[in-house]
Amino acid sequence: MNLFIALMMVTSSWSWASTFVGNGGNAGDIEWQVTLKQINMAVAGLQDYAPSDARLCTCNQTYSNSSTCDALNSLNAEQRLYCGATLKAQLPQLAPLVRDNRTVRVSWTQDQIDVLENGQRRAVDAVTDRTQGTVTLNADHFRSLNPSERVFLISHELMHLTSLDGKPLTDEGPQGPFTGAGGSRALVNAMAAALVIQSEESGAFDRYRRTLNRPQGWKQNWISISAGSGSQSSHSVFSVTDYRGFSLRYTRFLTNLGLQAEYAEREGDRTPISQVNAHEKVTTMRAGLSYRLFPFKDPLKVYGQSHLVFSANVDFVRGTYNLKDAMNDETATSDRVGASGAIRYEFPVVWGFWVSVAETYESLAGPYTVAGVNIENEKNIFATSIGASYAF
Repeated sequence: MNLFIALMMVTSSWSWASTFVGNGGNAGDIEWQVTLKQINMAVAGLQDYAPSDARLCTCNQTYSNSSTCDALNSLNAEQRLYCGATLKAQLPQLAPLVRDNRTVRVSWTQDQIDVLENGQRRAVDAVTDRTQGTVTLNADHFRSLNPSERVFLISHELMHLTSLDGKPLTDEGPQGPFTGAGGSRALVNAMAAALVIQSEESGAFDRYRRTLNRPQGWKQNWISISAGSGSQSSHSVFSVTDYRGFSLRYTRFLTNLGLQAEYAEREGDRTPISQVNAHEKVTTMRAGLSYRLFPFKDPLKVYGQSHLVFSANVDFVRGTYNLKDAMNDETATSDRVGASGAIRYEFPVVWGFWVSVAETYESLAGPYTVAGVNIENEKNIFATSIGASYAF
């Protein structure tokens, strides 16, 4: 097990930072795509409201005791009407941003996000680059938010990609009846809160609840166990030809490339001649590289996070061969270094658990010399297995 511990220690300090469209291969991608779809449902639901409808920027009963409504409950009558009219005016600009997840890019970071505002730096949950059309988010923080908080945050950021009265909509300065240095921020927060309310009323949170609870393939740490069988066609009458066994594997992914360590046991029996029994047990410690490939384009589908894992390993193989009859009982051992490869298909189930099927090209032990008989195995065999994994 020292190989497993060493692998965890080597990779535990590695970190990542990436910029992607948000296609499901990174922490936060699923939450990002779901949030855009929830805002899209809210935008569609607001089309039927008149700009003068005071309900546009009014809290509902569901969120009456939530901090989400702080931005709405503080509005006076004039601000409430201005908020609603402005929100309606921004919808044509907002709709294309959330209709297609490829329009706005997301940049993930593990660092604290700071912005310079009024000559001072302050920590923020997100920052938007209007020129690049990119929203930068801390992945761990974003994933820790509940769906309504994510809708509020992203709605606020997307508003900064729109314009009002021919000018970029920012957080600074007054805006209409929203006076003072932070007036514009108060308006943007009120419109973001209104989109949260409409997301709830349109059923967007219920619709994507199961999607968010489904296991996600970007996870870095995978512990797997599998069981299977394989066979060889050795010409030696004393060789064991059919095997059964299990393996325990740990994989640490960095992005889609990772390192893995695996312990495997395989054994089998054969009766080469009457009243003579041959038994072979093979233990293997292997280490190597893994690469995961997501073949499906929509990660929000049930099968969308399922993926293929290709691996190549160096095998350290020890075999124990026993030949026994009524009069004799002899054992031989063999050590060799070999190579193996595998292709595995992982399918999400629930609560971080996955099921898998795999085809493996594995190393065999040998040769053995028992009772003056030289027993030669094939060097490698194909084996099929099924298994389960837990990813975290």
